Amino acid sequence: MSNSGMAQVELVDEIKISNLGLHFDGSKVPESERLTFPNRAKYDFAFGSRITPHGDCIYKYKEYVFMTWYKGGESNRHVMLSRYNTNTKKTVTIQFPHRHTGFQNRPHIGESHNTIAVGIAPTDGTVHLLYDMHAYSRTRPSNGSLRSDYFRYSYSKKNVATLPDNEFTLDKFFPKRLYLKSGDNYEGLTYPRFFNNEVGDLFVSMRKGGNNNGKYMTAKYNGTSWSSFKDFNVLNARSKGISYNWGLYGDFKFINGKMHIGFHTRKNINNDKFSLNNGFYYAYANNSNNLTDWRDHKNRSVATPVIDPQKIFISEPGNEVSSSGANSVKISSGADWTVTENGSIHFRTRVIGPNGSKNVHTYKKAGENNFRTSTNFPGGDFHSIGNDVFLIGLKSGRPVVYRANAGTNNWETLYTTNSGKTFRHGVVHIRDGMLYYYLMEKRSGSAQPIYLQIYDLGVENQDNKPPIVSLTNPSQDNQEFTLGETITLSANASDPDGNLDYVNFKVNGSFFKQDQDRPFSVTWNPTVAGTYTIGARAFDKEELSPEVTRTVIIREEIGNQSPNVSFATPSNNITVQEGYDLTIVANASDPDGSISNVRLYINNSLIRQENVAPYEWGHDGSPNPQEVNGRSAGEYAVKAVAMDNEGKEGEATFILTVQGDDDNGGDGDGDNNCSFGTPVNSGLAAMDKVVYSNVHVLGDDGPKFGNFRKFTINWVPANNGLYQFAFNTNNGAPDWYVDFKNTMTYQLKNAQPEITLNNTGFEGLDGSYWVTRDGNNFVLVSKIKDFSLYFNNSSSTPTCSDRSNTSEIPDDSQIVVFPNPVNDNVLNISRMDYELSSIEVVDMLGKIIIHKEEQTNDTQLNVSALPTGTYVLIIKSLKSRKSMLFTKQ
Repeated sequence: MSNSGMAQVELVDEIKISNLGLHFDGSKVPESERLTFPNRAKYDFAFGSRITPHGDCIYKYKEYVFMTWYKGGESNRHVMLSRYNTNTKKTVTIQFPHRHTGFQNRPHIGESHNTIAVGIAPTDGTVHLLYDMHAYSRTRPSNGSLRSDYFRYSYSKKNVATLPDNEFTLDKFFPKRLYLKSGDNYEGLTYPRFFNNEVGDLFVSMRKGGNNNGKYMTAKYNGTSWSSFKDFNVLNARSKGISYNWGLYGDFKFINGKMHIGFHTRKNINNDKFSLNNGFYYAYANNSNNLTDWRDHKNRSVATPVIDPQKIFISEPGNEVSSSGANSVKISSGADWTVTENGSIHFRTRVIGPNGSKNVHTYKKAGENNFRTSTNFPGGDFHSIGNDVFLIGLKSGRPVVYRANAGTNNWETLYTTNSGKTFRHGVVHIRDGMLYYYLMEKRSGSAQPIYLQIYDLGVENQDNKPPIVSLTNPSQDNQEFTLGETITLSANASDPDGNLDYVNFKVNGSFFKQDQDRPFSVTWNPTVAGTYTIGARAFDKEELSPEVTRTVIIREEIGNQSPNVSFATPSNNITVQEGYDLTIVANASDPDGSISNVRLYINNSLIRQENVAPYEWGHDGSPNPQEVNGRSAGEYAVKAVAMDNEGKEGEATFILTVQGDDDNGGDGDGDNNCSFGTPVNSGLAAMDKVVYSNVHVLGDDGPKFGNFRKFTINWVPANNGLYQFAFNTNNGAPDWYVDFKNTMTYQLKNAQPEITLNNTGFEGLDGSYWVTRDGNNFVLVSKIKDFSLYFNNSSSTPTCSDRSNTSEIPDDSQIVVFPNPVNDNVLNISRMDYELSSIEVVDMLGKIIIHKEEQTNDTQLNVSALPTGTYVLIIKSLKSRKSMLFTKQ
């Protein structure tokens, strides 16, 4: 009996992946004409009409479903990879440069062997593709046209599998290459398939050789490189002592903690009754890490590489149809099979004889030695969950799901429908009780729609096994560390069911951080000496979660103490008007030594170093009495850094706010802020060397552009290329022509386009901006100041419909920010007794690090990800704004 309860199967989602799935819609080309056949209007083919979806083309990893396909029609043929995010409901598709080669490099003849396999390596989050090959080599085709392109492999950079949707792009993949492991021979390979074992190792299998003299080989990826191939069986078996050569048609599957293989053979025997494939063959490997210690279904040892397939023979499905002479029985597909949790084995195939065809089901209940065979059996693909066997296929072009108990032929229909789309074919993938069915709709032409349908199979109450977890650092109880050092907490984790999801790390019983990818590790910076309990807890898909713990001892740091520094004048944040006259005075002392020097910075630019007290800048005796004066309207972070006699430093900061006159040197209108709807929800359209002769500064605190002559932008989103972002001046200051493209950072292709300008040489221009278009005009909206830059070819000042008056929150407001400096993960903000709009954390370069919408009087900011340093906290309401400094330690 099954150990899982069944609920109703339900279609929960249908996603159109594309309208352009490649399909061979023409006729089958006779073998004798494949090298001479002309290019006709429809897409003719050499073997079968199916290419999308086909083969190992779908894989579910975490919340993502990866699907490969070729892009139709016949004139396109590009290799495509789509990733559907089940959380955001968004599909992202990457088009690769490679195009379907066709039969022996004849693109107008479709080749159904040239599938695209996709695999994920959980060890490093890489995505792997093998595609478009059918035993190609330096000499196949015989004209040598694929001498330098017979093996096609592409893979991504690390952790690309789980990148956000807008970052999953072609540039995250390395160029196509001709090998897995440099120096090995990769000629003559077909049928790529990827699979993972229970600890997440990635394997690949391929067939080397031809249809009736071929071998299966496997290789393993260790997170850095691939191993050489290991043979499961031999080529040229006749030379090894049996009477015929043979190939195999089937696949490897990792099920229930073991690697299994099931297949038909295709024997090089011309006078038997089988025209193509025959037999059911099965073996499994006890060691799933390196695929050794192979055994047959009776647990008898099997030597590899296998020479004689009869040693793992199960039964002959071809005997279920009548035959009448040589080549009278036909099995053209690979063996389909599965193994249940209790060890029951199920095989199925379709056999064609002179008097018709039959679906053949051969199965063995766990604990029995003999197989039974039935032809009273519906068609479909085999899969198992626990001790339930599922059969999934198409009936009249629409999905149907059957189920039977392990080791039986008692099939019940769980799902069928008489309405909706009809499909040509599909590929099934099952993960965590969900069915992911990748299908091509039945339409006409060489480009047809492809869909992903997601079904809940209703599997409940399975006997899920908990994952296994161990702490690798700390490696033992009472391990000692020094206060102030960064400690890596790491763990090993695996799951017997292959469902490992993530590992949580805990400190003193409270959640600290989570890691979803191997190797599982996080960093910890304790701020107080003492004894701590470190925990690691592994979770699988069913939330089963064992925990292990160890104690660590954090000792006080013994050594030099930081010097103390503070500002005497001014003693706090200060607001001045343009044209101000300011002297800055700092106090500095050292508890265990002497002060070597004190350096003053404004916006991280060094003003001057003082080596002896008093530490003053901007006074009459300064080398430059105006060194801290003369700044335009804006906010400036002033920082004093004191160094002691042993090189240890301490620092103090305040905000200098400079207010401008009414028009701030531009043509804006005081407090008004023109945001033009930024940030916008789409990328910036192409701008082919667009030139603007006017710039309008709208709002407060903007740069002065008295010497502006023109602005030129050249942006090509198809290449993600910003080829020109340049100003011309009328006086050569800072130069006659300045192009910022190499010193700026930008994201213009996707939603919320933005730029950050650095070291421009234009007063007040440096900073971060949202980017948008207003008709044919170009707009930069400052992220942290109240101005916008409007570029057009008119002297008329534009009007804004989205302006809003803002005023500074009074200095005597009751806002409380604590702790400051912040030593842990949370910055508390309270007593905000006005209607809020947002809270932002900005670094010293003006880049927004954290943005939080808020409508309460009290809130908390998680600042655990911020590096040590000083930041500006900006609190904005609909009518007010306040800025203050805080330090993250």
